[in-house]
Amino acid sequence: MTRHTCNIWRAAAMALCAILTAMAGWCGYAEEAAPAAAPAPSDAAAPAPDAAEGATPELVARVGEGDGVTKAEFDEMVAKLLQAQAAQGRARGQAVPTGMTYEQKKRLLDQMVDTKVIDLLAKEAGCTVADADVQAKVDDLKSKLSAAGRSLEEALEQEGMTLAKLKEMLGQQMVRTKFLEGKAEEVTVSPAEIEEFYGRLKEAGRLEQPESVDVAHILVRVPQGSDEATWDEAKAKIDAARKRVVEGGEDFGAVAKEVSDDPGSKDKGGKYEGVTLASQYVQPFKDASFATAVGEVSEPFKTQFGWHILTVDVKHEARTSTLEDESEKIERSLKQQKVQEAIQQLIADGREKMKVEILLQPEPGEEEGAAGQDAGALLEQAS
Repeated sequence: MTRHTCNIWRAAAMALCAILTAMAGWCGYAEEAAPAAAPAPSDAAAPAPDAAEGATPELVARVGEGDGVTKAEFDEMVAKLLQAQAAQGRARGQAVPTGMTYEQKKRLLDQMVDTKVIDLLAKEAGCTVADADVQAKVDDLKSKLSAAGRSLEEALEQEGMTLAKLKEMLGQQMVRTKFLEGKAEEVTVSPAEIEEFYGRLKEAGRLEQPESVDVAHILVRVPQGSDEATWDEAKAKIDAARKRVVEGGEDFGAVAKEVSDDPGSKDKGGKYEGVTLASQYVQPFKDASFATAVGEVSEPFKTQFGWHILTVDVKHEARTSTLEDESEKIERSLKQQKVQEAIQQLIADGREKMKVEILLQPEPGEEEGAAGQDAGALLEQAS
């Protein structure tokens, strides 16, 4: 059982992820997408050729009777991951990896075996997806490629892949997801488990909520380095906004949407909720938030960003979160943990049942644990 199955959805999606990263320059499982498609692998990084017709493919891992991960599949995956990692490295101005260490290869193979086990378990369970759903995924990929100025045909040609093969890969991934989601739905969290976990959080002091306020805020921004006249213009503008609310009786939120230069709150009527003295706001903002009475409008105050006013909507006293407050969040956290454990156990049982055997050997001159330029970032992201 691999220690890298804490997020098996990612492990199960690695093959498709690497292909799509190279094809479209994006990947929902990657930490940061490359802005453009990577070039096709060089001859040195090309996948191993398919076995001759009628010959038995060489395996790097045996899974069950007559199945497993072939050397051709494994070499192709290594090449795709290196290709995608190289694209990310170039986009970030980082060194381009030249290979994987043997340890990284073993971890990659372990994840491919986990994926193969899931595929076989899903097949045994009769899990399938409709052709129309697969076509919808293809259409979605077409749209994403089109937005990037590319066509699906161009991407497939660059990858040396047929549309039928792409549909097969997408279908396999959709079946895995459907199968694993079905297993996740079987996992439940009892009220007793939630209450027990709440008690532990409370005992550890992790449920204490400090005093906080909900405010609405208007900023008239002053560019850095502006002269005194610009600051005076901003002050006049914030004074006028305050007058509209205090003397004119206009709604603070409506004025904020019209006047404020704060992109984080303007469209929400200037609202910021849960401001505490420890919040990462500038000190004058926090000072005004706690000095202003509920329903009142503060006097204008100045920060490095410009001139501000705010009003306090609600003040919350310091308190301990109740079980009712935390129940939904605790249930979600416990279920995620139990789902991961259940899937890890599912794979462990499947590997034992299928008598998994790892056959990968180091290449000549490649020792276990040998140091090398790290090409495992995508592998880490999928772990």
